[in-house]
Order: sequence, then C-alpha cells, then structure tokens
Amino acid sequence: MASSESAGPTLIAGSEVDVRVGGFNPGEEVQILVASTPRLLGAVRADDDGYIAVRVSLPSDLAQGQHTLAVVSRESGRGIRQAVTVAAGDESPQLPVSGTRISVWPLLLIAVGMAALAVSRTGRTSD
Repeated sequence: MASSESAGPTLIAGSEVDVRVGGFNPGEEVQILVASTPRLLGAVRADDDGYIAVRVSLPSDLAQGQHTLAVVSRESGRGIRQAVTVAAGDESPQLPVSGTRISVWPLLLIAVGMAALAVSRTGRTSD
C-alpha cells in the first residue's frame, strides 16, 4: 500500500471529502477509512478502469490532530494511506468566500493514486 509520511492536508471534522483514486481491479470493493481508531467512511466498487470517485463525510466527533485516511481493497490488498490533520469545524481558519472554491484534496489524492498505480505496475513481470 502506498503511503505519504508528511503531515498532509488539514481536513475539518464533520466536512465532506471527495476521494478519487485509481489502481484497483475493476469491480472490486474499495473501503474508505479514517484512523487512529479505524472508522469506515464508505465503500464503493471500482469502475471498469479500476478507479473510484466518492464523496464521504468525516465524523463530526472526529478528534482534532493527526489521523490517517486510507483507501483500500481487501480483495487485492491495493490502496493508499494519507496522513491528514483534522481540525474542529468551529476552530478552523476561514477566509472570506469570494469566487470559486477550489479544493486541493482531490488533486492530492489523484497524485497519490497515480503514484500507487505506477508502483504497482513496475512490480509486474511479463511472461
């Protein structure tokens, strides 16, 4: 399973997170979990190209601090882990809303997913 060791992005307890990751087998079940104590956020099936795209809600009672967001298939063992920092919904710094809201989180997950796919493909041997 690919992993990122950095502190990762800051997420807000009780907010929604868009998760997009590839590299799975078509049709296999993929679970999205948040951990220090594992909590299932959702489960979906990978599409025909091995990708998942789902919006999950972080628990509103998720403790502030360091956690790990995991996207994993028990069927193939493939997946990724990403360190994240969780902030309370009422204590997070907010900028005034102006223009279009752009989320960096999906781009980060896509980049990590692509890296995991590249790593899984380099481990294959041809006959």
